[in-house]
Amino acid sequence: MLPKILVVDDDRYTRTLLEQMLRTSAHVHLASEGDEARRLFATHDFNLVLMDQRLPSHQGLDLLREFRAQRPRMVAILMTGFADVRDAVA
Repeated sequence: MLPKILVVDDDRYTRTLLEQMLRTSAHVHLASEGDEARRLFATHDFNLVLMDQRLPSHQGLDLLREFRAQRPRMVAILMTGFADVRDAVA
């Protein structure tokens, strides 16, 4: 059985690139914003969440904390295209 990966990024190119890279070895679900990610997270048991730090309506770190409260052992990678020391430390 293939693992399930949730990719959350508002940039369509990034979502498509990650989906193309991962789809041969995982079931990839895509979300472009936080509410969509929440809906998918509530209905699927993901093995990995790849999430952009800065989303139009949410901060990725806030969503990550919310998801971890529901599933403390969840594996996640937070990504960003911005070089911000405060984000990296958080």
